Amino acid sequence: MRKLSLLIVLLVVFNSLSCSPSRTGSDFEIKFGFMRQDAKGIFYVYKETREIPKILENTGFRYGYTIKNTKDSNFIVFLILYPPSPVKIYKFRDEFKNESRVEAGGPVIRTKPVEVTGKASASFSFDKSDPLGIWKLEIYVNDKLIRTINFSVVSSPDVT
Repeated sequence: MRKLSLLIVLLVVFNSLSCSPSRTGSDFEIKFGFMRQDAKGIFYVYKETREIPKILENTGFRYGYTIKNTKDSNFIVFLILYPPSPVKIYKFRDEFKNESRVEAGGPVIRTKPVEVTGKASASFSFDKSDPLGIWKLEIYVNDKLIRTINFSVVSSPDVT
């Protein structure tokens, strides 16, 4: 009887460990690619891709990501962007139409943490001086890296 009790206790402990809360990243759906604005002015990804043409800001072209918390709760998000070489000024726009200019003193661009509820989006555009090549985007939620997106910025016929 004692062995059966010990076995039951071990099974309960093992089960409680295996049912622990899921990792932060599994609670989020992330899409990356070409973006448009909906009727409310919120950006959404309409085509997922990892190859982004360097089409300049004045054309209205945007790329970026959306993030949705599947539990529809608050979270704090920020990103770190690694271009292949330093950029002069990088712009991003969040769903609240707050445009931020991030002065890049080096090859890494880090945004300020923002608290959001449920879902958020961020769109990006290119300046003429932005480099072609492999870029890396890291998305952090509640101070934990939940997704790394490597993407290529390629030449576009629309760029002179």
